[in-house]
Amino acid sequence: MFDIDACALAVNVTDETNICMIAGTWSINEYPRRAPITDGSVLMNSLFCLPGYYLIEESSPTSAGNNQWFIDRLLPELKAEAKTAGKSIYDILNDWVDSFAPGDFVPVFLPFLTASNVDPRACAAFVGLNASHSRREMARAVYEGITFSHRYHLDRLMRSRPDRSGTIRLAGGAARSKVWTQMFADVMNMPVETVSAEETGALAILPAVFKAYETLTCQPLDPEAKETAAAALREADALSGELDTSKLEELLGAMTDFFDELAALSDNELRERIRSIAAEHGMTLNDAQTQQLADLFRKIQSIGGSNFAERVQDLPETVEKIRESGESALSTAGTVWDSIRGFFRSVAKTLSAIFGG
Repeated sequence: MFDIDACALAVNVTDETNICMIAGTWSINEYPRRAPITDGSVLMNSLFCLPGYYLIEESSPTSAGNNQWFIDRLLPELKAEAKTAGKSIYDILNDWVDSFAPGDFVPVFLPFLTASNVDPRACAAFVGLNASHSRREMARAVYEGITFSHRYHLDRLMRSRPDRSGTIRLAGGAARSKVWTQMFADVMNMPVETVSAEETGALAILPAVFKAYETLTCQPLDPEAKETAAAALREADALSGELDTSKLEELLGAMTDFFDELAALSDNELRERIRSIAAEHGMTLNDAQTQQLADLFRKIQSIGGSNFAERVQDLPETVEKIRESGESALSTAGTVWDSIRGFFRSVAKTLSAIFGG
C-alpha cells in the first residue's frame, strides 16, 4: 500500500469531506475524490486504496525534514544533553517555539533544503536574521516556514474544492506537537485534528501485512489476533517515544529469549522480571514503563507468542522455497515479503523485535 494512502486511512480521511496533511520529510497534502483532476492544477492524481476514489495530492520535500536538519546541524550538543538527561529534544523545541506569540518578530525561514515547491532555483534561507536572534527565534522560524509551505499546497488543492468546510487531519512529526498543531490550524484557518497513534502509516498498513502473512503461511489470523497485533504496535509506539529505540528492541529481544519462562509468571512476577532484564541491559525503567512493557508482552503472548515469532522468522525461507519452485502464481511472494520487511525497518523498527524479525 502506498504510504500516503495508509496515512489517509489511519486518520480516517476516506471520502471528500476532510483533508489529510502529513508533515514528515515531505509536505503531503491530499484528499480522496471520485474523479481525477486533469487540468494540471494539482501535482498528482493516483488511484486511492478505496474503490471508486482517486487521491488528489499536492506535495514537496519542504516539511519536517527541515526541522530534523536544524536539530542535527545547529543543536547537536543540546540533542546529546537531552538524550543523556532522558529528555526529548522535540519537547525542548516545542517549549522554545511556544515562548513566542504569533505576532513576535522572528526571521522568515524558507524550507527549501532539499527542493523548492515554488521555483527549482530557490534555496533555503533565514531571511531577516539579525544579531538579536538566537536559536530559539530560528526554531520558531523553522516551524512557521514549514507550516506556510503546507498552506501553499493547501491553496492549490482548494482550487479543485472551493468549499473550505471540513477538517484537516494532521499526521507526521508535527502532529506530535501541540504548539505546532495549533500553528497549522491558525495558518490554514481551518480546524485541525490529530489521532492518538503516532505511526499512522504503520497502523493503517497492518491489514495488508496480515493478508500477506496469511497468504505466505496458509495460516489464518483470527480477528482477535489482528486487533491484538494492532494494540501491540500502539504499545510499542508509545514506548519508543520514551525509550531509546535500539534499547527497546534489545529489551524486547531479551524478553523473547525468556518467553516461556515469562509466560508462566504472575503479573507482579512479570514486572519484577522485566525490571531485572532491563537492569542486565543497563536500563532503569519507571513504574509506567514497566507496566507498558508488561502489557505489551501479554499482548504478544495472546497473539501466539514465540510460535508466532518463529513462524514470521521462517517466512524468508518459505518465500525462497516458493521462488525455487517456480510457481508463477506465487512468483511475487518474495517481493511482497521484501516489502513487508522493508516496511518494518523503515516505519516501526520495534515490530522487528515484537515479531521476531
